[in-house]
Amino acid sequence: MLDRLRGHLNDRQEKALLRMLREGPEGFQGGLSASNYASITGASPATTTRDLADMVAKGALIRVSVHSGAQSARLVVADNGPGIAPEHLSHIFDPFFTTKSIGKGTGL
Repeated sequence: MLDRLRGHLNDRQEKALLRMLREGPEGFQGGLSASNYASITGASPATTTRDLADMVAKGALIRVSVHSGAQSARLVVADNGPGIAPEHLSHIFDPFFTTKSIGKGTGL
């Protein structure tokens, strides 16, 4: 990932990404929030918002949010990928559904 992003991130973005990688999964429970990013980089709120949106667009981060109610929960994941082909949408919750050929992986 870092090789793919080299030369495409500004110094603040690179600093935050390297910090996340150094800390590992336990270091950023709950993800990289805008306040965490601003604390690490010293960026203003406007720059923080712009930098984080740019990192999502470049595939360095994905956006995840959780919303919960009394009897339900909703998980929202956003990335910059092409999405799911319309003909596969009805199968997304089928166990082991894959669009790959036999022997090329199970998909998850």
